[in-house]
Amino acid sequence: MIDAAYDKMKVLKASVSGFSSSYHKGAINLTSLNVFCSEGLGGESNGTEKTIDSATIMKFIEDLKRIELLN
Repeated sequence: MIDAAYDKMKVLKASVSGFSSSYHKGAINLTSLNVFCSEGLGGESNGTEKTIDSATIMKFIEDLKRIELLN
């Protein structure tokens, strides 16, 4: 049953911000195989988007299961 929950995941997002208004954001789209990350300070930001292969996504999901992200 827990495997079904991982199969339903579409996007995984994370963000971290600091005291000095700096931040880092990331998103992994498990459906379109796109990874986006950006960082910025104040109002300025720089972003990068890349495409990854399905084998990498499958390994990533297996690693999420191993660390029990959804538990």
